[in-house]
Amino acid sequence: MAATEQAQLVACARALFEGAPGSAGQRDANEWLMAFQRSDAAWAPALSVLQHPPVERGRVLAAPVLVAMQIVRLKTTEEWPRLPPLHRRLVRDTMLALLAAACTSTTGALSPAALRIACVVVADIVVKSGSEWAAWKSDLQQIADAGLAQKSAAGAIVFEEVVGAIPQQLARSLHSWGPDEQQAALARFRREYEHVMFFARTVLSSIPDAHSSALRCIESWLVGCVAPHGDFGLDAVKLHTGGLLDPLFSAAVCDDEKLSQLAAEIIADAFALTAPEDPLESESLVEAIWYAAHRLLETEPAFERHLQSSGAGSGSGDDADAAGTGVCRGLSRIACSLAITHTAVLLSPEMNERRGVTDSADAAAAAAAAAGAGGRSGSFIAAFLEYLLRCSAHRSIDVAEPTLEFWFFFLDKSTQSGSLWHRLTTVSEQEHVLSLLGRLVNALIDHCRFPVWFIDTDALTSDDVEVDAIATVRREIADTLLSLFSKWPGLHGARVGNYHSCVKGLVDLLFTTGDVARVDAILFLLEYMIELFDMDSSDSSSDVSDDDELVVSRSSEGIQLLQSVLRGAHALPTHPLVVNGIAKYLRSLSTALVLPGETYVQASLDLCRGLRFSASFAVASHALLSNAASISKYTDISERSVLLETLLSHHSESAAPPGVSTAARGDLIEATFHTMGGVSDAAFAGFCNTALTPLTTAMQSASSSECARAVTLLSRAIRGVCDPRQALALVDQVWPLVGAAIARHQRAEPACRASAVQLFLSVVPSLDAHHAHIEREMIELILRWYAETMSADMLRCCGAIIAKEKENATFASTVEHMIPVMRGSWALLFTVFRQKIRDQPPDDLEAGERGIAAFCLEQRNVDAVAGEVVQFMALVRQVLKFFPLTLIRPRAPEQRSLHWHALRLGAIFLEVDHQAQEISDAVCDFFVDACCAPQDACIRDLEQFASAIMRGVLSYFGAKRVHCRQRSLWEFLFQILHSPRVPVYIQAIFHSALGASLFESAELRSVLSIDALEEVQTELLARRQRPRFRQYLSQLARHLETLASSA
Repeated sequence: MAATEQAQLVACARALFEGAPGSAGQRDANEWLMAFQRSDAAWAPALSVLQHPPVERGRVLAAPVLVAMQIVRLKTTEEWPRLPPLHRRLVRDTMLALLAAACTSTTGALSPAALRIACVVVADIVVKSGSEWAAWKSDLQQIADAGLAQKSAAGAIVFEEVVGAIPQQLARSLHSWGPDEQQAALARFRREYEHVMFFARTVLSSIPDAHSSALRCIESWLVGCVAPHGDFGLDAVKLHTGGLLDPLFSAAVCDDEKLSQLAAEIIADAFALTAPEDPLESESLVEAIWYAAHRLLETEPAFERHLQSSGAGSGSGDDADAAGTGVCRGLSRIACSLAITHTAVLLSPEMNERRGVTDSADAAAAAAAAAGAGGRSGSFIAAFLEYLLRCSAHRSIDVAEPTLEFWFFFLDKSTQSGSLWHRLTTVSEQEHVLSLLGRLVNALIDHCRFPVWFIDTDALTSDDVEVDAIATVRREIADTLLSLFSKWPGLHGARVGNYHSCVKGLVDLLFTTGDVARVDAILFLLEYMIELFDMDSSDSSSDVSDDDELVVSRSSEGIQLLQSVLRGAHALPTHPLVVNGIAKYLRSLSTALVLPGETYVQASLDLCRGLRFSASFAVASHALLSNAASISKYTDISERSVLLETLLSHHSESAAPPGVSTAARGDLIEATFHTMGGVSDAAFAGFCNTALTPLTTAMQSASSSECARAVTLLSRAIRGVCDPRQALALVDQVWPLVGAAIARHQRAEPACRASAVQLFLSVVPSLDAHHAHIEREMIELILRWYAETMSADMLRCCGAIIAKEKENATFASTVEHMIPVMRGSWALLFTVFRQKIRDQPPDDLEAGERGIAAFCLEQRNVDAVAGEVVQFMALVRQVLKFFPLTLIRPRAPEQRSLHWHALRLGAIFLEVDHQAQEISDAVCDFFVDACCAPQDACIRDLEQFASAIMRGVLSYFGAKRVHCRQRSLWEFLFQILHSPRVPVYIQAIFHSALGASLFESAELRSVLSIDALEEVQTELLARRQRPRFRQYLSQLARHLETLASSA
């Protein structure tokens, strides 16, 4: 039987690894192996395969051995404590024989993957065997010695792999032991620290081929490796006393990229994880920090050597370049780990008084070179800061990025150890740090520069990894500089936080460089720096009366400095990135303060330069539109005449660059017409002729797409007109052309209908009582189109017409004439809307729920559906508010009113799981308005649907509605039960509905008793204060969620 199962095991393993991918044979083999490995019979065949590996044509078959090893791994994990001693001995002997063969024979049965699993299996057995560890360790040592005797590193690798896997297996086993067993196991392996470090040190010093295994072993034993026992493992002190820091630093600067990064990560993590509350009280930790810091400074020549070999930047170059960058990145990580975690020790006076790590001439020269960098100071603090600056100034972002956290808190006095600046006492030290910070700012600006090849593309974005990395690190650099500038130190008693001089330096640099990449980088940073000057205005309200005049002066100077960027922007290079930077800077600055009119005009003129490029056209036109309102408000028409001429010059087809979107063109034309605010009627007519002639010509085109684009742009032009008279005159002029274009293309091109609706939305606010015929034409077109597509804009247009007519003082004389038309229109809209969402038949609530639920499930564009439903409910609210009779009066005695149908739809949408919170919010808003309506018919309709509405609200306590935000639902429930807005007799209706719905709710009855449901009803009716009401509902929801999860 065992032989048969062994043969089946071998066959299935080969089919799994050697069979055709996805074949039936491979699937069958996998299913058999998955079932077999869980059976008790799996032990013997698996061990037999490992003891006598199958051979074919003189070579061991790797697949059966690997599968057998995986089975043994699973069985030892789950069954080892239950195995009898003889079975344990068999497994032990098998594993040791395999490891010995792998270390001493060139034809071992284990593949690299199987060998790694074997080492994990042995580590797992060792952890679970307890007192047998000594014997295991002796056997493993013999295997390693046997391999070394044959000049093979395999034995040392196996030993390191097994020992390195012990912490992970220990962490996995602790949860199955009692407290005493846990402590015994932890104590047993704590005694192995010295042996682990000794063997790793030996390997690192004499067995190069096993360096990787030794480093991985050290990494797996670092402090924190056995959670939640954070003190278990090797910390920085142990690495220092164990003599591992020297070989680790040597590995960190080697030419092997993987080894150097692993060694550097070990050092950095060890010091980051070793941070007692007061490190100055731990002499051993101080010694370790001192040793590591000085040893790091001695790597300065290696850093320079790898810096020179690391190519032109991040992400470029061959393997040698990547290795050089990797070494520098690792050293940067070590420096930042020491600087961030152990600032108090590094900045203590004792660090300057200690001698170097070694007394060798080379080491002394290296330390002296590091300490004297820049020729300004020979102290350790200065040398260490220079080292950090070198990391920050490295060409690779990967090297510089770790240092940003240190510099961010560099001057922050609120940190636990205090800022460096407040620890420096001599003027020379302060001067050196100020000089260093200046060089740091320049280095960080350089990291914000995009590469030359990207600048040459005239693009704003790129999928390139290098460009994306710069765009990401820019934000971190800006935050870092913002923190530094806000606390920038001053010499000789000068005010700390001298950010004005820092920003002035950036502004000066902006206008003295002609490099596009640097200009773009500085503009990006300056946008962030606007936040600094908010401090002036906040300081001005402080109680420090002696500084009031200084604060006001600094605030005024700061505003002038910020505005100088826009005033001088015309001198900057013309490039899409520069235009984009000006647009963002203008947006942020104009949000923070009101600018002089001439500044808005000058900024818009500079933005017009971006209209020459396809990449920046959309950015420039959108910024011009955002700026247009301020220009119209704060300038006279004579002050913007040049700007207006410039804008008009860009409206011909030949002026626009290729590939510009209709939306961007729309922004430009709307901005142009907004800028015309205040011109005479004659000048307005001339401007319209210049700007709109290409559009009126395009509307007469035979091309549907060209006509649709022209109608869209015309709608944007009308929207931009500030003077209502001029807007109405423009509508009168173009409406016949629009009607003809719509009639010609509405069937051929859906985009024409969408463009026409946008035009309607722009036209409606301009109409007066003498243009009711235009409103009627719009409504007729919308009713004709609405059934053919989902369009929230069509409903929004109807709502705009309603709102416009209600505000029209002369509309009262024609209201009796319009109401029948409107009533018929709204009835048709209701019918079409219900058909679109499958609400049939109208008198069956449950059938309506099923139809609408199926409709919601089938819709892929949930946002479009939600937008239309939300707009429909908003339209119903408008009609109910302004023309209630249109909804409340039925069109015939035997028919239901539109108000009744609206309540029914709302109740269904509240109940259906449509997964769109905005729909529920819109429905609840309508219900509140319906509750406040004074008509008797509204009250009768509410009585019919009160229970359905309450059931819908209570359904949000169920598990299927947890994705919805409940706060708005709880507010609605409070309003209909307790709000003064809702009449008392309406509240009484919902009070009665609450009791019945609570006991009918499947969600609540499944987890709450009858008594508990009665208590819920009592609490909801008794809590008449909004905060207490919401608090109770939130507590109830959490309680129900807990009950449902434990059921």
